[in-house]
Amino acid sequence: MIVENIMNSKVITVHPDNSVAQAIDLMRDNNIRHLPVTTEGNLIGIISDRDMRSVSPSILTGDEPELLINTKVKDIMQKQVITVHPLDFLEEAARLIYEYKVGCLPVVSQERVVGIITEADVLRSMVEWVGLLQPGAHLELELPNRPGMLASVAGIVQRHGVNIISALLFPGKMDNTQTLILRLKALDIRMIIKDIEAEGHKVLWPLQREPDYER
Repeated sequence: MIVENIMNSKVITVHPDNSVAQAIDLMRDNNIRHLPVTTEGNLIGIISDRDMRSVSPSILTGDEPELLINTKVKDIMQKQVITVHPLDFLEEAARLIYEYKVGCLPVVSQERVVGIITEADVLRSMVEWVGLLQPGAHLELELPNRPGMLASVAGIVQRHGVNIISALLFPGKMDNTQTLILRLKALDIRMIIKDIEAEGHKVLWPLQREPDYER
């Protein structure tokens, strides 16, 4: 999935010479938390509700409306902006949001803002991607880290006539292993688990017994 498919192309922007009061009104009226700062469509900065809160307690509380009016967006905007391209993958957007701890990413093509993607957009897309909105069963396995393991498990699932909603592979906790997480379009997967274990694969979830936690 690429950014272009999930970005909001109707971007509310603010000019650097606009006042902080105008920026606050834009955020409130449009129920948003971030405003790209542009001149003639070109991105030069970004401002968030957090930026405005951090300027001064008086700006936060609104005790000095003249200060809100006289302070320009360019005085408090963030000039170093992390951006993505419309054809970047969703995974790259997620990595940037996580790594740089930002709430949104302006989407820029040829130096012009063409969209915006927020952390909520990324989370919603990931939830849909993994298939969590579809009824199904969660199956987690520990597999040897060698070619053909995913195909082997998929073949067992296929023999039971069950569709795989999503499949994720992660490095395993043990050396030379990988963790496979499947979401299956079925509610009862006991026979699938039985056949998987018969192939010598370790089932991590569902648990076969209650874990022994210390009380």
